[in-house]
Amino acid sequence: MNNVGTAYVLWLGCLLQLYGLQRLYNGKIFTGLLWMFSFGLFGFGQLIDLILIPNMVDEHNQKLRAKQGLLPSGATLIQPQVQEVVRREMPEMTEPGRLPHDRLMVQLLKAAETKGGKLSVAQGVIETGASFADVEMAIRSMVKAGYVEMSHEPTRSVVIPDSKPASNQLTVQLLKAAETRGGKLSVTQGVMETGASFKEVEETLKQMVRAGYVDVDNHPETGVVLYEFRELS
Repeated sequence: MNNVGTAYVLWLGCLLQLYGLQRLYNGKIFTGLLWMFSFGLFGFGQLIDLILIPNMVDEHNQKLRAKQGLLPSGATLIQPQVQEVVRREMPEMTEPGRLPHDRLMVQLLKAAETKGGKLSVAQGVIETGASFADVEMAIRSMVKAGYVEMSHEPTRSVVIPDSKPASNQLTVQLLKAAETRGGKLSVTQGVMETGASFKEVEETLKQMVRAGYVDVDNHPETGVVLYEFRELS
């Protein structure tokens, strides 16, 4: 894992005419080289990085943890596959009102029916407008009752969430925006699509990163931070 102190030491390389070392250290290759050959964007970019370094280190470490299959806290992932709901024929309930969240369950079953009988948690959130926690709780209730089976997609991974994202309406809007863009979304694109503030969009995306639904990456050419929704890409 990268260290903030080391990044600041590399920032001092500008005193030896070596600009952008702190960006190269944190995996920002394109902008690091740009800083190096433009004297740190003529000094302005180098100075701004004094404020941005902690965030750069944090983003780099989050990306590293995700690749290593770890939670932000450093713990091992609880479940390394995407959860999918397989819709089966629902038997008659012997006890009326036995299952909680009946209305949400009906919406999830209808959504699964339109998607060939399979549904991921993120797709459930998009289709119903409910929160990640509510959708996952409803799915687990149906699994326990025997109405739904779990299958796994081997090429992707996701973390079972341990926290509820803030502003559920904004979360759904960001998911829909990411879905139209191939599963990837920047903060600026999120602001344009939702009309929310930069701070609100960034906080909501970071909460989804911490919950394990989203990865952080950088655009290979511009270095812009991109949030990748693994279940939608």
